[in-house]
Amino acid sequence: MLNNTILKDILDTVLNNNSRVAKNALVKILELLRDDDKKRRKKVNKVLHKILEVKPKIIEEVLPEVIEFSKDEKEYMRRTSAHLLGEIGRFNPGLVREILPTLLGLAKDKDWCVRSTTVNPLGGSLKGSPELVREILPTLLGLAKDKNWRVRQRVADELKTILETCPGISTELLPIIIELIKDESEEVKKSSTKLLNVVLEKRHEISEELVPIIIKFVEDKSWQKRDKAIETMRKSVNCEKYFQKGNLPVFRELLINEDWRVRDYGFEVLGKVLKADPEASKEAFLVLIGSLREKDWRVRDRVVNALSGIPRVDLKASKEALPLLFELSRDESLLVRASAIEVLGKVLKADPEASKEAFSLLIELKTDKYEEVRNKVNMTLGNIVNKT
Repeated sequence: MLNNTILKDILDTVLNNNSRVAKNALVKILELLRDDDKKRRKKVNKVLHKILEVKPKIIEEVLPEVIEFSKDEKEYMRRTSAHLLGEIGRFNPGLVREILPTLLGLAKDKDWCVRSTTVNPLGGSLKGSPELVREILPTLLGLAKDKNWRVRQRVADELKTILETCPGISTELLPIIIELIKDESEEVKKSSTKLLNVVLEKRHEISEELVPIIIKFVEDKSWQKRDKAIETMRKSVNCEKYFQKGNLPVFRELLINEDWRVRDYGFEVLGKVLKADPEASKEAFLVLIGSLREKDWRVRDRVVNALSGIPRVDLKASKEALPLLFELSRDESLLVRASAIEVLGKVLKADPEASKEAFSLLIELKTDKYEEVRNKVNMTLGNIVNKT
């Protein structure tokens, strides 16, 4: 009968004897793991973990036995195999190539508990040997699509620790990250959000494939997630490239978001896109004029600034925008007034006939209490006088 005294004797034998004697005792411990009684197996596992803490490399001595466990008909023995193989690889990266085929096989086990247990050893193999990413990647991607959400969640959690230690392989892992972020399970979403945060913190640039996913986070209920997504997109050149490639309609979703910071970001990037792509100006101008009545003054300022970045103004669109520009030129915000007057100057270039109507407004604004507004007025008036 298995009792604490027997286990203590085996433990002392492993820890205090030469390699051959210790190995024989360790083999005996492994055999005890086959016990059908869960409580007794738990006691044996405690002894095994104690051995790993004190003499971690000794587990290498029983590598063939551990690999043999992976073929056992009992699910908990196959789980034990996955766990111990991970420990062997962690303490001796030189053996990772030898144990990897067994781990890849366990990752396809019929039991989800075994597949889930295999995730961490596979992640550990990547941390110790990043050059194996191409060999391990297909299996991790398969686990990220596993039918059991617990397996998928384990993948997300493990990828987070991988990227924290090996940020250089984030590009290779991107297909898995995207798969997890799109997951419908709430539990997986929580873990994948943490994973995404690590991706964003470790990378100053994000790929264009990731931009639509980031945009989804901009629409998240959590303002912290929205802020994180906006911060990331502001740093990303690829975000602007993405919107320039015929994805301008995506902005409409940003521009109607309930959070003023999201709308502010949408107009900010729209302004940058317009400077880089004059052909988009006509469509964008019509989008922008519909937003000139934005309720938040900070966003209104961003709207008129985006308008000011348009190199050419369509005549028809400018006529439509003129009444709103007159209104914004009297806005309570100094910045909005100054920007509106600057845009008005561009509209007048496209539509000289509007100069007469604008002249009286500009004369009125010459007495604005802020110098910045007065300077914009004088510049615009000067252009009108020069034309006439």
